[in-house]
Amino acid sequence: MGSKKATALLLLCAAGVVGAIFIGYRSLLLDGMGGPNACLSEEWEEIPNLFGLRLEVEYANCDTLAKDEAVSVYVVEARGPNISKRRTLLFRYDPGGVGNPRPTIEASGDHRIVISVQEVSSVIVQRRKWRDVSIDYRIAHNMNP
Repeated sequence: MGSKKATALLLLCAAGVVGAIFIGYRSLLLDGMGGPNACLSEEWEEIPNLFGLRLEVEYANCDTLAKDEAVSVYVVEARGPNISKRRTLLFRYDPGGVGNPRPTIEASGDHRIVISVQEVSSVIVQRRKWRDVSIDYRIAHNMNP
Protein backbone atom coordinates (compact mmCIF):
# COMPACT_ATOMS: atom_id res chain seq x y z
CA MET A 1 0.00 0.00 0.00
CA GLY A 2 2.86 2.41 0.84
CA SER A 3 4.44 1.65 -2.51
CA LYS A 4 1.33 2.82 -4.41
CA LYS A 5 1.23 6.07 -2.44
CA ALA A 6 4.94 6.66 -3.10
CA THR A 7 4.44 6.02 -6.82
CA ALA A 8 1.42 8.35 -6.94
CA LEU A 9 3.36 11.05 -5.07
CA LEU A 10 6.32 10.65 -7.42
CA LEU A 11 4.06 10.97 -10.49
CA LEU A 12 2.38 14.04 -9.01
CA CYS A 13 5.76 15.66 -8.34
CA ALA A 14 6.96 14.82 -11.87
CA ALA A 15 3.81 16.35 -13.37
CA GLY A 16 4.36 19.47 -11.27
CA VAL A 17 7.96 19.81 -12.44
CA VAL A 18 6.98 19.34 -16.09
CA GLY A 19 4.18 21.91 -15.68
CA ALA A 20 6.54 24.40 -14.05
CA ILE A 21 9.07 23.96 -16.84
CA PHE A 22 6.36 24.48 -19.48
CA ILE A 23 4.99 27.59 -17.78
CA GLY A 24 8.48 29.02 -17.33
CA TYR A 25 9.43 28.34 -20.94
CA ARG A 26 6.15 29.82 -22.22
CA SER A 27 6.63 32.90 -20.09
CA LEU A 28 10.23 33.23 -21.27
CA LEU A 29 9.12 33.12 -24.91
CA LEU A 30 6.10 35.40 -24.60
CA ASP A 31 7.16 37.87 -21.95
CA GLY A 32 10.90 37.60 -21.57
CA MET A 33 13.76 37.17 -23.94
CA GLY A 34 11.69 35.52 -26.66
CA GLY A 35 8.91 38.10 -26.61
CA PRO A 36 8.14 40.73 -29.20
CA ASN A 37 11.14 42.85 -28.14
CA ALA A 38 13.64 39.99 -28.40
CA CYS A 39 14.46 40.70 -32.05
CA LEU A 40 15.46 44.03 -33.45
CA SER A 41 15.33 44.47 -37.18
CA GLU A 42 16.49 47.34 -39.29
CA GLU A 43 15.92 47.96 -42.98
CA TRP A 44 19.40 48.58 -44.31
CA GLU A 45 18.57 49.39 -47.88
CA GLU A 46 15.79 49.55 -50.42
CA ILE A 47 16.55 49.13 -54.10
CA PRO A 48 13.47 50.47 -55.89
CA ASN A 49 13.86 49.45 -59.51
CA LEU A 50 16.14 46.65 -60.60
CA PHE A 51 14.46 45.01 -63.62
CA GLY A 52 11.18 46.31 -62.26
CA LEU A 53 11.82 44.63 -58.92
CA ARG A 54 11.89 46.32 -55.55
CA LEU A 55 14.42 44.71 -53.23
CA GLU A 56 14.87 45.20 -49.49
CA VAL A 57 17.87 44.33 -47.36
CA GLU A 58 17.11 43.81 -43.69
CA TYR A 59 19.33 43.10 -40.69
CA ALA A 60 17.86 41.26 -37.69
CA ASN A 61 19.49 40.71 -34.33
CA CYS A 62 17.78 38.37 -31.86
CA ASP A 63 18.90 37.82 -28.29
CA THR A 64 16.92 34.80 -27.17
CA LEU A 65 18.66 31.80 -25.65
CA ALA A 66 21.58 32.35 -28.03
CA LYS A 67 22.58 35.35 -30.12
CA ASP A 68 21.19 35.11 -33.62
CA GLU A 69 21.95 37.56 -36.43
CA ALA A 70 20.76 37.46 -40.01
CA VAL A 71 20.84 39.61 -43.10
CA SER A 72 17.92 39.00 -45.45
CA VAL A 73 17.31 40.11 -49.02
CA TYR A 74 13.66 40.22 -50.10
CA VAL A 75 11.90 40.94 -53.36
CA VAL A 76 8.78 42.99 -52.65
CA GLU A 77 5.54 42.98 -54.59
CA ALA A 78 2.76 45.46 -54.00
CA ARG A 79 -0.69 43.88 -53.84
CA GLY A 80 -2.67 46.76 -55.22
CA PRO A 81 -2.60 50.47 -54.50
CA ASN A 82 -1.73 51.14 -50.85
CA ILE A 83 -2.98 47.73 -49.71
CA SER A 84 -0.21 45.44 -48.58
CA LYS A 85 3.07 44.15 -49.79
CA ARG A 86 4.22 40.59 -50.22
CA ARG A 87 7.86 39.86 -49.52
CA THR A 88 9.64 36.81 -50.87
CA LEU A 89 12.92 35.81 -49.28
CA LEU A 90 15.74 35.47 -51.80
CA PHE A 91 18.82 35.29 -49.60
CA ARG A 92 19.50 35.03 -45.87
CA TYR A 93 22.84 34.65 -44.17
CA ASP A 94 24.51 35.01 -40.82
CA PRO A 95 26.94 37.92 -41.18
CA GLY A 96 29.28 36.64 -38.47
CA GLY A 97 29.33 39.99 -36.68
CA VAL A 98 28.09 43.51 -37.18
CA GLY A 99 31.43 44.70 -38.52
CA ASN A 100 31.00 42.90 -41.84
CA PRO A 101 30.01 45.08 -44.80
CA ARG A 102 26.49 45.05 -46.19
CA PRO A 103 25.72 43.11 -49.38
CA THR A 104 25.69 44.86 -52.72
CA ILE A 105 23.06 44.06 -55.33
CA GLU A 106 23.35 45.01 -58.98
CA ALA A 107 22.22 44.05 -62.44
CA SER A 108 24.62 41.75 -64.27
CA GLY A 109 22.89 41.18 -67.58
CA ASP A 110 19.50 40.54 -69.06
CA HIS A 111 17.13 39.48 -66.23
CA ARG A 112 20.07 38.62 -64.03
CA ILE A 113 21.19 40.13 -60.72
CA VAL A 114 24.21 39.47 -58.58
CA ILE A 115 24.31 39.68 -54.80
CA SER A 116 27.84 40.19 -53.46
CA VAL A 117 28.93 39.68 -49.87
CA GLN A 118 32.44 40.00 -48.46
CA GLU A 119 32.07 37.49 -45.64
CA VAL A 120 29.36 35.26 -44.17
CA SER A 121 29.34 32.96 -41.19
CA SER A 122 26.79 30.69 -42.85
CA VAL A 123 24.19 30.79 -45.64
CA ILE A 124 20.64 29.99 -44.56
CA VAL A 125 18.61 30.59 -47.76
CA GLN A 126 19.95 31.12 -51.28
CA ARG A 127 17.45 31.18 -54.15
CA ARG A 128 18.89 31.01 -57.66
CA LYS A 129 15.78 32.16 -59.51
CA TRP A 130 12.72 34.27 -58.87
CA ARG A 131 10.18 34.25 -61.68
CA ASP A 132 12.18 35.18 -64.81
CA VAL A 133 15.14 36.70 -62.95
CA SER A 134 18.27 34.64 -62.31
CA ILE A 135 20.23 35.35 -59.15
CA ASP A 136 23.99 34.90 -58.91
CA TYR A 137 26.02 35.15 -55.72
CA ARG A 138 29.57 36.30 -55.08
CA ILE A 139 30.56 35.37 -51.56
CA ALA A 140 34.21 36.21 -51.00
CA HIS A 141 34.60 34.19 -47.78
CA ASN A 142 32.22 31.66 -46.22
CA MET A 143 33.41 30.73 -42.72
CA ASN A 144 31.22 27.58 -42.61
CA PRO A 145 30.63 26.32 -46.17
